[in-house]
Amino acid sequence: MIKTKLILILVIWLSLLFLTTSRVAAQSVLVNHENVNADIIPESWLDEARKFDIFFGHQSVGQVITYGDDTGSAGGLEDLPRPRYEISIVNNPTLAWYSNNNGWGESLIGANFDPQSKVNAFSAQMQVLGSQVDIAIMKFCYVDFANVAFNDIYNMYVNTMESLENNYPGVIFVWWTAPLTRSNPSSGYGNNADRYSYNQMIRSYAASHNKILFDVADIESHDLSGDYCYNTVEREFFCDGSSGYDNFVGGTGHPNALGAERLSRSIWWLLARLAGWNPDGPPPVTPTSTPAPTLTSTPTNTPTPVYPNFRQLLASWLTSNYDQNADAKVNSFDFASPLLAY
Repeated sequence: MIKTKLILILVIWLSLLFLTTSRVAAQSVLVNHENVNADIIPESWLDEARKFDIFFGHQSVGQVITYGDDTGSAGGLEDLPRPRYEISIVNNPTLAWYSNNNGWGESLIGANFDPQSKVNAFSAQMQVLGSQVDIAIMKFCYVDFANVAFNDIYNMYVNTMESLENNYPGVIFVWWTAPLTRSNPSSGYGNNADRYSYNQMIRSYAASHNKILFDVADIESHDLSGDYCYNTVEREFFCDGSSGYDNFVGGTGHPNALGAERLSRSIWWLLARLAGWNPDGPPPVTPTSTPAPTLTSTPTNTPTPVYPNFRQLLASWLTSNYDQNADAKVNSFDFASPLLAY
């Protein structure tokens, strides 16, 4: 009897792993300036995206993406129209929060100008949260290129992310390029040419290794018309209103309200893609009305049977039978007591 229960627990655990990891296809996902219009995402896929447990490690640019521009009043995930873009957001999430909630957990990690401290802090956070989150995201800031060579930053990022992916195979890790500054930034912030070189290396690595990449720099460096904010010295820069480009930047490198909104809408595109939405797939079939009966026999189309989604059925069955702590989802906490009993 004990052996049977242990086998059942193992089967359920593997099923949970399937439910978590099967949402994203085994291929690379790229989100860039072509993926800003979140309004085309079917709401059903936004609902699926809301089910994720997400951890986002960042500094000030990530703060703007989450909570809006430097005034804290516009553009961020928190500010997009409700209820369509409703999502739970928490600062400094804990395991207990994730066990009872789904949504966007974010924390400041490390110190600006010290990229090594950021990868160390992100790794430490994953040691605490890695058993509970579905998606983990870590980015550098533009200031991190002021005192450290971009090659060194690249190596520490790739090594850290690869190590974490190996250690936490049930977590989806999202890679990021580095955000940019306006053209010709003030001294002390590094230069966009170094950030461009780093970003090109990250883009190439992500493409060749099937990574999921959120290309924040590409979004920042393309204006509303799709024009590339570019010069021969810096290569790409954060569109700042110069040379006829639109302005997305406030100060040196923080997004203004419009810049933050473009980035936060792209976040929804990312989450919907990871949930399984395929923007290039066939459009949904629009039901047609049944023809009115006539005196002659008119053949009618046989409706295509709708088969239940296996993952939805499995999730429903697991929740009904094994949700021990009544939090509307089945996770490792539900099996702690049975395992301890044996």
